[in-house]
Amino acid sequence: MAQVLSAVYKYAIPVGVAFSLAQASIYDVKGGTRAVIFDRLSGVKDTVVNEGTHFLIPWLQKSIIYDVRTKPRNISTTTGSKDLQMVSLTLRVLHRPEVQMLPKIYQSLGQDYDERVLPSIGNEVLKSIVAQFDAAELITQREAVSARIRTDLLKRASEFNIALEDVSITHMTFGREFTRAVEQKQIAQQDAERARFIVEKAEQERQANVIRAEGEAESAEIISKAVAKAGDGLIMIRRIEASREIAQTLANNPNVTYLPGGGEGGGKDGGKGTSLLLGLRSQPGGVNQHTSGDSTVLNFDDIPTAKGLASIPSPYHKLAFSSFDVIKPGDPSLVDRISPHDVNCAVSSPNALIGSRDPSGLVASFTIGNTTAMVEAGITASFDLVTFYLKPMDAPPPGTTVFVKGYSDSREEPLEWNVTFTTGYHLPLLVKLEEYTREPWDQLHKAEIWAEYGEDALDWEFCIDDLEVRFYGYEGRYRVTEQVVLGGGMEP
Repeated sequence: MAQVLSAVYKYAIPVGVAFSLAQASIYDVKGGTRAVIFDRLSGVKDTVVNEGTHFLIPWLQKSIIYDVRTKPRNISTTTGSKDLQMVSLTLRVLHRPEVQMLPKIYQSLGQDYDERVLPSIGNEVLKSIVAQFDAAELITQREAVSARIRTDLLKRASEFNIALEDVSITHMTFGREFTRAVEQKQIAQQDAERARFIVEKAEQERQANVIRAEGEAESAEIISKAVAKAGDGLIMIRRIEASREIAQTLANNPNVTYLPGGGEGGGKDGGKGTSLLLGLRSQPGGVNQHTSGDSTVLNFDDIPTAKGLASIPSPYHKLAFSSFDVIKPGDPSLVDRISPHDVNCAVSSPNALIGSRDPSGLVASFTIGNTTAMVEAGITASFDLVTFYLKPMDAPPPGTTVFVKGYSDSREEPLEWNVTFTTGYHLPLLVKLEEYTREPWDQLHKAEIWAEYGEDALDWEFCIDDLEVRFYGYEGRYRVTEQVVLGGGMEP
């Protein structure tokens, strides 16, 4: 037994040493990797070891394994564009080392070469390229920007023996202010298109009215000749036809009450005619009283003008006006100031308002007047801005835009609307704010109106008339009562 143990000890140690030396001298280079040999005597070998099993001298030599497969890496940065807008970018880079240059990469950069190089050169290239484009161009010319970044990054990476298979922008965001500005620009463009359609529609309606008026004038001339030739027989025939058509229409309406009497005689039995009332209470003489709503129309015709101009008394019908003047466009004293195209500013003659910025730059506006007694009583006055006629002065050049804003305590942001007039537009435009903006302009305490021309936003004069408003908070609102004759006697 002692001899056996002695033999084992005799051979076990040499065999173990030999096995350890053999294992230390063999190393594997797996698929997708390459090896660089470091020699303690001569340094890094210039030869790159390919895949497979290889030998080295234990202790004197060491193998360094590199993964040469393509790997992705994201590079993120925040930088400024040419127009000083902050842009956040994320770049996706597919990279790998140049296989034949692995010894040099190991000597200069080490095994974490990508961590040392790509973030720095990526940020450098991104900042330099983005600074050459405006924020809008980064969106519209994204392919060109990406190509520039790819070209410059390939060039910089090659200096460090790194090959880039693909470079692409995966993420691009702008600051909150710029994003909001882009959204508002899109909304403004849509509003401008809608307003341009309204202006064109008004122009078409004007042309239709001209043609209709010419036709009516020709028709009136023919009727006049017929009456002169045949007497009033034609008129009587037209009366009979009209009454027959009205009677047929009303007979089919369930809301119509037929009442005999009330004709030309006006007596107890009503004479020979009939009275037709459309869902309304009958009053003596065939007259009905009703209200046309809580709004009132301010036409400024009750303000006297000296030589065609005047200031607005404050308050004027509960409103205080600023940077507005009363103008009488047809006054002979204003021939040098008012062009023939602007005489129609006063829709309900003779007066209208003319507005512009004052010398300090404040835009034209009007506010509701809250008296001390009202404030003490806890009453806050406000008004609704319903409709008004609007016209830029002096035959507007292209790009003349009129802006309207309404301020209310119940809203965080003011109501806004604008319209851009075409070249040479000469007609007053009826502005229906609720219809155009699809929201009511109600409970306002202030309204602003101003006009600008061209990209330089030069101030431009404009006129308004027939300002329709509703008032709240005062004892007794404006209420208009009309007398409407609904029916009368007619003898067939």
